Amino acid sequence: MSETGADDNGFSWKMYLESLALRVGTSSVKQRCELLETEVIGHVVGQEASDKEVLGLVVVLKKTIPLYVDRVSRAAVHKVLASIGAQRPQTFGRAMAVVLDGAMETAQPRKTTHPDAIPSTQASRFVMLTWATQALDVYTREQGSDASDAVWKRLVLLTARLLWGIAPAHAQNIDRKAMSMSRSAHREVWRVVRAHPEAVGSMLD
Repeated sequence: MSETGADDNGFSWKMYLESLALRVGTSSVKQRCELLETEVIGHVVGQEASDKEVLGLVVVLKKTIPLYVDRVSRAAVHKVLASIGAQRPQTFGRAMAVVLDGAMETAQPRKTTHPDAIPSTQASRFVMLTWATQALDVYTREQGSDASDAVWKRLVLLTARLLWGIAPAHAQNIDRKAMSMSRSAHREVWRVVRAHPEAVGSMLD
Protein backbone atom coordinates (compact mmCIF):
# COMPACT_ATOMS: atom_id res chain seq x y z
CA MET A 1 0.00 0.00 0.00
CA SER A 2 1.34 3.45 -0.92
CA GLU A 3 1.64 6.51 1.30
CA THR A 4 -1.73 7.70 -0.04
CA GLY A 5 -3.38 4.53 1.23
CA ALA A 6 -3.81 3.10 -2.27
CA ASP A 7 -3.70 -0.66 -2.76
CA ASP A 8 -1.75 -2.47 -5.46
CA ASN A 9 -4.47 -1.58 -7.98
CA GLY A 10 -4.27 2.11 -7.16
CA PHE A 11 -7.50 2.26 -5.15
CA SER A 12 -7.54 4.32 -1.94
CA TRP A 13 -10.58 4.43 0.33
CA LYS A 14 -9.34 7.69 1.84
CA MET A 15 -9.19 9.42 -1.52
CA TYR A 16 -12.39 7.78 -2.73
CA LEU A 17 -14.40 8.89 0.31
CA GLU A 18 -13.18 12.46 -0.13
CA SER A 19 -14.43 12.38 -3.71
CA LEU A 20 -17.67 10.63 -2.81
CA ALA A 21 -18.50 13.22 -0.14
CA LEU A 22 -18.65 15.83 -2.90
CA ARG A 23 -20.52 13.75 -5.46
CA VAL A 24 -23.37 12.47 -3.26
CA GLY A 25 -24.67 16.03 -3.21
CA THR A 26 -25.79 15.92 -6.84
CA SER A 27 -29.42 16.89 -7.40
CA SER A 28 -29.83 14.40 -10.24
CA VAL A 29 -31.70 11.28 -9.12
CA LYS A 30 -30.29 9.36 -12.07
CA GLN A 31 -26.71 10.29 -11.16
CA ARG A 32 -27.32 9.41 -7.52
CA CYS A 33 -28.56 5.94 -8.41
CA GLU A 34 -25.73 5.28 -10.84
CA LEU A 35 -23.18 6.46 -8.28
CA LEU A 36 -24.57 4.48 -5.37
CA GLU A 37 -25.98 1.33 -6.94
CA THR A 38 -23.16 0.73 -9.40
CA GLU A 39 -19.99 2.50 -8.33
CA VAL A 40 -20.20 2.53 -4.53
CA ILE A 41 -21.60 -0.98 -4.20
CA GLY A 42 -18.95 -2.17 -6.63
CA HIS A 43 -16.24 -0.85 -4.33
CA VAL A 44 -17.94 -2.21 -1.20
CA VAL A 45 -17.95 -5.67 -2.74
CA GLY A 46 -14.65 -5.49 -4.59
CA GLN A 47 -12.33 -3.52 -2.31
CA GLU A 48 -11.13 -4.46 1.16
CA ALA A 49 -11.89 -1.85 3.79
CA SER A 50 -10.80 -1.38 7.39
CA ASP A 51 -13.32 -0.75 10.17
CA LYS A 52 -12.35 2.93 10.06
CA GLU A 53 -13.00 3.07 6.31
CA VAL A 54 -16.41 1.41 6.70
CA LEU A 55 -17.24 4.01 9.33
CA GLY A 56 -16.05 6.72 6.95
CA LEU A 57 -18.36 5.45 4.23
CA VAL A 58 -21.37 5.48 6.56
CA VAL A 59 -20.44 9.03 7.63
CA VAL A 60 -20.47 10.11 3.98
CA LEU A 61 -23.82 8.41 3.39
CA LYS A 62 -25.25 10.29 6.37
CA LYS A 63 -24.95 13.45 4.26
CA THR A 64 -27.78 12.12 2.10
CA ILE A 65 -30.37 12.11 4.92
CA PRO A 66 -31.41 15.77 4.59
CA LEU A 67 -30.63 15.93 0.85
CA TYR A 68 -32.48 12.94 -0.58
CA VAL A 69 -36.22 13.48 -0.25
CA ASP A 70 -37.40 11.08 -2.96
CA ARG A 71 -37.99 7.35 -2.56
CA VAL A 72 -35.72 6.29 -5.41
CA SER A 73 -32.65 8.06 -4.01
CA ARG A 74 -33.33 6.83 -0.49
CA ALA A 75 -33.74 3.29 -1.77
CA ALA A 76 -30.35 3.55 -3.49
CA VAL A 77 -28.72 4.51 -0.18
CA HIS A 78 -30.38 1.54 1.51
CA LYS A 79 -28.96 -0.77 -1.13
CA VAL A 80 -25.47 0.47 -0.29
CA LEU A 81 -26.12 -0.03 3.42
CA ALA A 82 -27.44 -3.53 2.74
CA SER A 83 -24.30 -4.30 0.76
CA ILE A 84 -22.07 -3.14 3.62
CA GLY A 85 -24.12 -5.19 6.06
CA ALA A 86 -23.85 -8.30 3.91
CA GLN A 87 -20.07 -7.96 3.66
CA ARG A 88 -19.27 -6.84 7.22
CA PRO A 89 -22.30 -7.28 9.53
CA GLN A 90 -20.54 -6.66 12.84
CA THR A 91 -18.55 -3.69 11.57
CA PHE A 92 -21.70 -2.35 9.92
CA GLY A 93 -23.66 -2.53 13.17
CA ARG A 94 -20.93 -0.74 15.11
CA ALA A 95 -20.52 1.96 12.46
CA MET A 96 -24.25 2.60 12.23
CA ALA A 97 -24.55 2.85 16.01
CA VAL A 98 -21.76 5.43 16.14
CA VAL A 99 -23.05 7.52 13.23
CA LEU A 100 -26.70 7.48 14.28
CA ASP A 101 -25.84 8.22 17.90
CA GLY A 102 -23.90 11.26 16.77
CA ALA A 103 -26.63 12.40 14.40
CA MET A 104 -29.25 12.10 17.13
CA GLU A 105 -27.42 14.65 19.28
CA THR A 106 -28.69 17.41 16.98
CA ALA A 107 -31.66 15.70 15.31
CA GLN A 108 -33.35 14.61 18.55
CA PRO A 109 -31.43 15.64 21.68
CA ARG A 110 -31.73 13.37 24.72
CA LYS A 111 -33.06 16.24 26.83
CA THR A 112 -36.13 16.53 24.58
CA THR A 113 -39.22 15.73 26.63
CA HIS A 114 -41.93 16.13 23.98
CA PRO A 115 -41.99 15.23 20.25
CA ASP A 116 -43.20 18.73 19.33
CA ALA A 117 -39.93 20.15 20.67
CA ILE A 118 -37.70 18.04 18.41
CA PRO A 119 -35.73 20.39 16.08
CA SER A 120 -35.35 18.11 13.04
CA THR A 121 -38.02 17.13 10.53
CA GLN A 122 -40.09 14.01 11.03
CA ALA A 123 -39.15 12.89 7.51
CA SER A 124 -35.40 12.97 8.20
CA ARG A 125 -35.92 11.11 11.46
CA PHE A 126 -37.89 8.44 9.68
CA VAL A 127 -34.91 7.88 7.38
CA MET A 128 -32.78 7.51 10.49
CA LEU A 129 -35.31 5.02 11.85
CA THR A 130 -35.05 2.90 8.71
CA TRP A 131 -31.25 2.98 9.07
CA ALA A 132 -31.48 1.97 12.73
CA THR A 133 -33.85 -0.93 12.10
CA GLN A 134 -31.75 -2.10 9.15
CA ALA A 135 -28.61 -2.08 11.30
CA LEU A 136 -30.40 -3.77 14.19
CA ASP A 137 -31.68 -6.51 11.92
CA VAL A 138 -28.29 -7.18 10.31
CA TYR A 139 -26.39 -7.08 13.59
CA THR A 140 -28.86 -9.35 15.38
CA ARG A 141 -28.76 -11.94 12.59
CA GLU A 142 -25.00 -12.12 13.09
CA GLN A 143 -24.65 -11.68 16.85
CA GLY A 144 -28.06 -12.55 18.28
CA SER A 145 -30.10 -10.55 20.80
CA ASP A 146 -27.95 -9.93 23.84
CA ALA A 147 -28.76 -7.19 26.34
CA SER A 148 -25.13 -7.22 27.48
CA ASP A 149 -23.92 -6.41 23.96
CA ALA A 150 -23.25 -2.66 23.92
CA VAL A 151 -23.78 -2.30 20.15
CA TRP A 152 -27.05 -4.25 20.14
CA LYS A 153 -28.34 -2.27 23.12
CA ARG A 154 -27.35 1.00 21.47
CA LEU A 155 -29.23 0.13 18.28
CA VAL A 156 -32.32 -0.92 20.23
CA LEU A 157 -32.32 2.34 22.19
CA LEU A 158 -31.82 4.40 19.03
CA THR A 159 -34.79 2.63 17.46
CA ALA A 160 -36.88 3.30 20.55
CA ARG A 161 -35.97 6.99 20.70
CA LEU A 162 -36.75 7.49 17.03
CA LEU A 163 -40.07 5.69 17.33
CA TRP A 164 -41.02 7.88 20.28
CA GLY A 165 -40.06 11.04 18.41
CA ILE A 166 -41.97 10.19 15.25
CA ALA A 167 -45.29 9.05 16.67
CA PRO A 168 -45.32 8.17 20.37
CA ALA A 169 -49.00 7.34 20.65
CA HIS A 170 -49.75 5.89 17.23
CA ALA A 171 -46.41 4.71 15.87
CA GLN A 172 -47.89 2.41 13.23
CA ASN A 173 -50.07 5.21 11.86
CA ILE A 174 -47.11 7.13 10.41
CA ASP A 175 -48.11 9.04 7.29
CA ARG A 176 -46.17 6.96 4.79
CA LYS A 177 -46.80 9.24 1.79
CA ALA A 178 -45.83 12.40 3.64
CA MET A 179 -42.40 10.97 4.35
CA SER A 180 -41.72 9.66 0.84
CA MET A 181 -41.51 6.10 2.05
CA SER A 182 -42.49 3.01 0.14
CA ARG A 183 -44.83 0.35 1.45
CA SER A 184 -41.89 -2.05 1.56
CA ALA A 185 -39.88 0.37 3.74
CA HIS A 186 -42.84 0.78 6.06
CA ARG A 187 -43.31 -3.00 6.33
CA GLU A 188 -39.61 -3.56 6.94
CA VAL A 189 -39.48 -1.09 9.82
CA TRP A 190 -42.36 -2.77 11.61
CA ARG A 191 -41.07 -6.26 10.87
CA VAL A 192 -37.84 -5.44 12.70
CA VAL A 193 -39.62 -3.60 15.52
CA ARG A 194 -41.94 -6.54 16.12
CA ALA A 195 -38.91 -8.84 16.22
CA HIS A 196 -37.41 -6.72 19.01
CA PRO A 197 -40.06 -6.02 21.64
CA GLU A 198 -37.37 -4.40 23.78
CA ALA A 199 -37.48 -1.38 21.45
CA VAL A 200 -41.25 -1.11 21.59
CA GLY A 201 -41.24 -1.52 25.35
CA SER A 202 -38.68 1.24 25.74
CA MET A 203 -40.74 3.48 23.48
CA LEU A 204 -43.84 3.05 25.63
CA ASP A 205 -42.13 3.55 28.99
